[in-house]
Amino acid sequence: MALIEWREDFKTGVPSIDYEHENLIATINRLHGKIGGREPGESVPYVLGEIHALIEAHFALEEKIMRDMKYADYAKLENPKMASFADPESLAA
Repeated sequence: MALIEWREDFKTGVPSIDYEHENLIATINRLHGKIGGREPGESVPYVLGEIHALIEAHFALEEKIMRDMKYADYAKLENPKMASFADPESLAA
């Protein structure tokens, strides 16, 4: 059973963002299955690495879209913790 069920009301209306959100949820569900021992295949650390890569790429896409749209509040959204997402150990501090 999925940890998170994808619902149409999750959609933002931006196809590339919606695709990435749905893919991220599917990957989280795959991790959930691995942790519960219900799914064979890749190891838990491998799937965690995949989730990390998906999130990192997703944030970059969202930021690009906001810059391209000249989103007025973009500068207010910048967060030093998000900038250091590539180094998860830095988030523990």
